[in-house]
Amino acid sequence: MDWTENNNGNYVAEDDDYEKIPVFIDKTGQWRGIREERITEFGYATAEEAMSAIEKNQVDFVRMRVRADTTDWSPAKKGGLYRLRHDQIITVKQAKSGSW
Repeated sequence: MDWTENNNGNYVAEDDDYEKIPVFIDKTGQWRGIREERITEFGYATAEEAMSAIEKNQVDFVRMRVRADTTDWSPAKKGGLYRLRHDQIITVKQAKSGSW
């Protein structure tokens, strides 16, 4: 793969299916890659280590998860509101009395 550094200091390459794979530094200082809306399970100390692991298929890509404590309230399908908090769903509904 040919990796190109972009203006943000991240690296981008294309796989055999022409899917762009960015490698970036996360908030913890670890280098990670993204492929098909999945992120590398583990971070790497350097961009080169992350890129090498991706090229050699020595990395697992997992579904990205939003930090639970940063999720805002959203409308629930059956009425009321819900949000994620510490990996659990909290739901509130308004009672007939008008109280929540």
